[in-house]
Amino acid sequence: MNKKLLLFLFTLFASNILFGQSKYYDSLVVEFGKSKINSINLFVDTVIDTRNTKSNCLGVWEKKRYVFVPIDNFLQIQKPLATEIKGMFLKSPNKSTNSKYRLQIDEFNIFANEKFFSKNFTCNASISIYSLKEDNKYYYSGTLMYETTSKLRVRKKNIGSGYEDIIDKWKINFMLDIDKISACKANDSTGAIHNYKRFSFPIKKNLYTNLESFIGQKSWLMDGEIIFSRPETEKKFYRHAYCIRYRNDEKYESFETSIYNTQQNIRLSDKMVLVLKKKMFFGLNRWIESEYKKHGLEDIFLLDFSLSQSITFNQLSKKGITAGFGIMENVNYIYSEGALFQPYLIVQLGIKL
Repeated sequence: MNKKLLLFLFTLFASNILFGQSKYYDSLVVEFGKSKINSINLFVDTVIDTRNTKSNCLGVWEKKRYVFVPIDNFLQIQKPLATEIKGMFLKSPNKSTNSKYRLQIDEFNIFANEKFFSKNFTCNASISIYSLKEDNKYYYSGTLMYETTSKLRVRKKNIGSGYEDIIDKWKINFMLDIDKISACKANDSTGAIHNYKRFSFPIKKNLYTNLESFIGQKSWLMDGEIIFSRPETEKKFYRHAYCIRYRNDEKYESFETSIYNTQQNIRLSDKMVLVLKKKMFFGLNRWIESEYKKHGLEDIFLLDFSLSQSITFNQLSKKGITAGFGIMENVNYIYSEGALFQPYLIVQLGIKL
């Protein structure tokens, strides 16, 4: 039995080394959306796919099979993506269509993150638009950027429906946006379409550095946070950050690192954002001299969970200083002390580059 197992393991390792990871792959084929959406009353001459991937691929991720064997998983549709998008428009121009366009797919990537009993589906897409001018040539007008999200409770065997739902959501948003663009006259501003801008691809990401101070009745905390993210394109969007925390308590001080940090951002205006954060930390404690002998080795460790709500000054599509204030609810756990709940006031200052 041991010889057979060793031979099996050796075969897997050897084939992985000789043929590389591409030998192992799996595909999930879905429809380009579940619902039938009427064609937009616009004519698109050509749709060009510039992505460095298969024409019908919408996403790729890696899983482990047999614990250690990497498997490439592909999310695919039956037809090329360019064909599906072109099919959303008129097949030929008619008298009522004054505008003609060419589209370029710079980015189209769908992925899912598992959270507790649900999955968060995300579609990141960038579609460049070229308009036909009077000299019968196409000129770059701008790029529509998307960070479309949806949260669904789907079983593993029905996960394809979750991907089809996020595709439907993106299609509706895209059709509404391009219809707004076509409705704008040459001299009109498209500033109302906040995700339509003149970008150079690949798109530069924003770097956020934040310093948050928390003031409580018996302790104070300080968080240093770094976020590296794509430009903001939706009114509601999510971000993940790396964070370290310093805690100064009456009995001890602790140094903590985040093991979970997710942020839901809701834009209230061009200058203000509501930020809802969930954070979890693992930390090490250093007790003050008078408390040191009362605590054993197990009290070196600390678990920390916090929820916060803050209003932040963060200008849309502009670099510069960010600042905010809010409240935080915090629970930390130490073996001998048990769970302790404390509320805090928040003062935040940061820079967006």
